Amino acid sequence: MQVHHYHPDTGEYLGFSEAAPDPLDKGSWLVPAHATTDEPPPKPRDHCLPVFNGDEWVIVDDYRGIQYWLPDGTEWKTKELGVCPPEGALTEKPVPPEPTLEEHIEAVNAARKAQ
Repeated sequence: MQVHHYHPDTGEYLGFSEAAPDPLDKGSWLVPAHATTDEPPPKPRDHCLPVFNGDEWVIVDDYRGIQYWLPDGTEWKTKELGVCPPEGALTEKPVPPEPTLEEHIEAVNAARKAQ
């Protein structure tokens, strides 16, 4: 019989192994801690994984370690399961727009004042 292992803190699926027979109860199997005989569901898409919540397997978003940027250039990276990128997140750092003529003139005038 297969048992399916999950992380003790996050519940994320770690893999499976064969259960050992219970030497004290013929016909029964030993299920180790942080394991279940319930098979996890398949991953329906990228950036998600099965998580055992104590009662059943659920599919949870997993964007940990993936870098995103907001349109204003703010960098974003999540470290937790179940947190999705914010609305409008970009997978590449946005290129700042060229300064307008007014912004360029202000910068030149500010540099002159500073001298």
